[in-house]
Amino acid sequence: MTIPNNNRIVAAVDVGYGNTKYCMANVGSSQLKPDHFPSVASLQVGVVNKGDRDWSKSDIFDITVGNSAFKVGKTVLETLPFHYDRHKNLTESYPQTDEYQALLKGALRYIGQPVIHTLVSGLPVNYYEDQTKQLITRLEGEHTFPDGFSVVVENVKIFPQPMGGFIHYFQKEHPMDVKGKRSLTIDVGYFTLDWLVCRGLVMAGNRSGSIPGGMSILLEVLRQLISEDRGKPLRDIAIVDEGLRNHCTAKIGGSEYNFKHLLEKANTKLIELMRSVLSSVGSLDDVDIIIMVGGGAPYFYQAALTVFDDREIIIPKQSMYSNVSGFWIGGNHFASQNIG
Repeated sequence: MTIPNNNRIVAAVDVGYGNTKYCMANVGSSQLKPDHFPSVASLQVGVVNKGDRDWSKSDIFDITVGNSAFKVGKTVLETLPFHYDRHKNLTESYPQTDEYQALLKGALRYIGQPVIHTLVSGLPVNYYEDQTKQLITRLEGEHTFPDGFSVVVENVKIFPQPMGGFIHYFQKEHPMDVKGKRSLTIDVGYFTLDWLVCRGLVMAGNRSGSIPGGMSILLEVLRQLISEDRGKPLRDIAIVDEGLRNHCTAKIGGSEYNFKHLLEKANTKLIELMRSVLSSVGSLDDVDIIIMVGGGAPYFYQAALTVFDDREIIIPKQSMYSNVSGFWIGGNHFASQNIG
């Protein structure tokens, strides 16, 4: 059976170190509804004690990769032991791990389409050249799931991570002709900080890059500062994360604690990270526009202003979804030209 062109599916997945974002729509659609789940693939070893919890009501999928079984989904954090280490797989080979593949498959399961014409994903700038072919190989073809669902991915495109934010801003949020314009797009992830310098649509590889140091750095610095300020060790970094989302007010040991007064001290570390970006980019004199995307963009904004001498820095609406939305736009363009 031939599927009509406008019924073919374009999907995008952005496996971030903090959250995995995904979206899908028919070719040519103008409506996107991106969503996300934590970038945690909980490895299931032996017999799992589910206790008294009714797991059927959890927003979790069982995922298999090779001989390994994982749980992935929006409520997966509730299944983790207290001392779960989200940093353990953060090496240069992370995109080749079973955990990474489980997150990709989890996104495909949430998308829930049996056939995807074009799937777009991304890689950190420093991994892009070396790992693109391997990722395409892992994504193309049929993927099966323990619940009986399966999906066939016909075509795969991989972009440098910040390219999604670049495309989304210039094609969707603020359409303009980028020919001749030089832009700097900074992607603040959970464990990485990526940046991309482009002239028009052409990437300047020698001025682009990535370093460890996204939101996880800010949370760890705040955890240490809070421990010092209270005179008691705070071990659960998730409390800091939740507090940051709640106007710097966290509940610790049953009491509310506001740590807004510690942000200025924490900002000194973020300034160091932004100086690393500037060192790679070089002079900003020839940069026409600076865009900051990713879920951590609002928290890095002040540090960027300090380092970039108060240059205008644009944070798109829903910056957390900028990359995955831009991936979809790029995939839609490819699919529109390659469906016959």
